[in-house]
Amino acid sequence: VALDANLSGAAVSGPLFGGLPLDLAAGKLDARAALAASGHSASALLATLGGTLGFGVRGGILKGYDLGAVQAASALPDLAEAEAALRRALTGGATEFERLEGTAGFADGRATLGDASLSTEGGAVASAAGTVDVGRGGALDLRLATRPVAEAPEIGLRIAGPAADPQRLPELAPFLRWRAEQ
Repeated sequence: VALDANLSGAAVSGPLFGGLPLDLAAGKLDARAALAASGHSASALLATLGGTLGFGVRGGILKGYDLGAVQAASALPDLAEAEAALRRALTGGATEFERLEGTAGFADGRATLGDASLSTEGGAVASAAGTVDVGRGGALDLRLATRPVAEAPEIGLRIAGPAADPQRLPELAPFLRWRAEQ
């Protein structure tokens, strides 16, 4: 099976991926896919999936991560309050963004996210990287990161485990250590 497709200006008006911890809830989607797979069953097709995917979304909402709240929490003067606010921002809420774009390469049923970024009108930027094992049940290993203060370490969120029930693991220690030293 081979797919070579372009999608331009498709309106997203509800959660695109169902129960995933991060989901696209709104926006205008452009995508380009060149994918191929071989086999006689759905599992064989997924396990052999290969190719590329490029995507861009304009004027959208990402549910499950609040980049604006991460930016605000990072500036709170009390370190304990900042940590609690950062954890809330990394595990819920939503981000209105100007642009979300990236690429993914597929090989042997595994998607590797590359050059993915999210930018807001206020200038906040987050990057994403990781893998999704499409061919073996959808295991996730993704990391979303932002640097709210230029000289500070990144604030990260790792999402790992089975797609049906992944763990959300905030990565705050380097940033909080840096803040404590200031």
